[in-house]
Amino acid sequence: MCRIFDEVAAELVLSSEHFPSYKNIMPEVHVRIVDLPILDSIQVLRRIHQNKLVRACGVVTRRSGTYPQLKLAKFTCLSCQALLGPFIQSSEEEATPSLCPFCRSNGPFHLHHEESHFRNYQRIALQELPGAVPPGHVPRTKEVVLLDDLIDVARPGEEVDVTGIFTHCYDMETTGNVISRTPTSRPRTGHSTLPVIATILEGNHVAKCDLAT
Repeated sequence: MCRIFDEVAAELVLSSEHFPSYKNIMPEVHVRIVDLPILDSIQVLRRIHQNKLVRACGVVTRRSGTYPQLKLAKFTCLSCQALLGPFIQSSEEEATPSLCPFCRSNGPFHLHHEESHFRNYQRIALQELPGAVPPGHVPRTKEVVLLDDLIDVARPGEEVDVTGIFTHCYDMETTGNVISRTPTSRPRTGHSTLPVIATILEGNHVAKCDLAT
């Protein structure tokens, strides 16, 4: 949903006769959604919220470094050296060519780094505010993914108001730990060799709580 907003806004702004020089200042346009009327606690986010826009407040307890994430990928066919793409990448799956339209071969294909486009990627850990935790409960923490111009908008120790898409991703670390502890022939009771899915927030807007309206 947010990606569609960005695409429409970019088409209107970057190709508009009213802002012909805007692309020289900012090559991309992002739609930020603020003042969502419903404020959810991290503790109540469940399956019913998945793939929906949610808003939550919390304390930033950890912030990762900034990494390049593949956004638009171009590939070189090693059979005929043709350049294929671009392929739009998403958080759900990696888009790669399966057939070269020039030589009709099935590859192999090599990522062309110079022709591909990357974006900034960062993660923060958002923990429930102390006053919002019910008695007898442990504060919950949720990972928030920040992209593009949202990088470094929040620092550890700050209370922030986050709006984003509550979605899921493959938890490689947890799945690996479960499989390594589970014998192949006779799985232990209570353990599963099925992939473990973690839930995250794909951030759309982040503001400090004392500055949020």
